Amino acid sequence: LLLTATLSHAVVLSLHPRTLVSLVVQVVDHDGSVLAAALHACGLALIHAGVPLRGMLGTCACAVAADGALLLDPTVAEEASAVAVATLGYLVCSTDGDGGAAPACELLLSHSTGALSAEQH
Repeated sequence: LLLTATLSHAVVLSLHPRTLVSLVVQVVDHDGSVLAAALHACGLALIHAGVPLRGMLGTCACAVAADGALLLDPTVAEEASAVAVATLGYLVCSTDGDGGAAPACELLLSHSTGALSAEQH
């Protein structure tokens, strides 16, 4: 459900009304950050298939260790021992073409487990 809700905002659905886009995600090996990896794989599959997107998908998983350290792309062991794990998915859109401005980012997914303070999130 998280993948469907996130990807439906990235795909330009108005160009293909009444069209089904089906993605099958099979996790062969899980060494942590599985949601981030699945979103990256889906985004690349959509690009490879030529499905029009509003921008590029970018996803990051991070864990907060017991000592407060921030771990990017945590492994399964690091996720299990972490106080909290958060996965953030962004849609990175191009600018108006002026070349100098930074691209616009839109938050598509914010999924967390555990307890995060406002400062940590």
